[in-house]
Amino acid sequence: MEKLSKYLYVKTYKNGDQVEIINNGQLEIRLNQYSKDRIPAVRIRATNAVHIGKSYIQAEVWLHGSCADDTEGLCGNWNGNPHDDLIGGSPNSLGELYQKYDEHCPAPPPPFHPCDLVTNGKAQAELVL
Repeated sequence: MEKLSKYLYVKTYKNGDQVEIINNGQLEIRLNQYSKDRIPAVRIRATNAVHIGKSYIQAEVWLHGSCADDTEGLCGNWNGNPHDDLIGGSPNSLGELYQKYDEHCPAPPPPFHPCDLVTNGKAQAELVL
């Protein structure tokens, strides 16, 4: 990997394809498939954002147009028909499909504490304090 100015890292493969990690005020990862003339084939960008006083990371994903009709994901299948995207019709519907709740589930175990591994560990630790 080479270290460059705005590029954090560039990895070049034997066939000439490259993965670039770029910091130009935001984090960007690009896959350039020179072997298939897809430049870029995939680009992922993450930026910090604030909305109504709450911080979050906004992620954007771009795919080369040749990936159309060969793509499936949580948001759709990129077949040109927006009516069959977003399973269930909303961004949250897919997550709601897999949401499980069982009022009869047992309570989770108590959290692990390193003193539990030593006989009278908690009492010994309290003596040190």
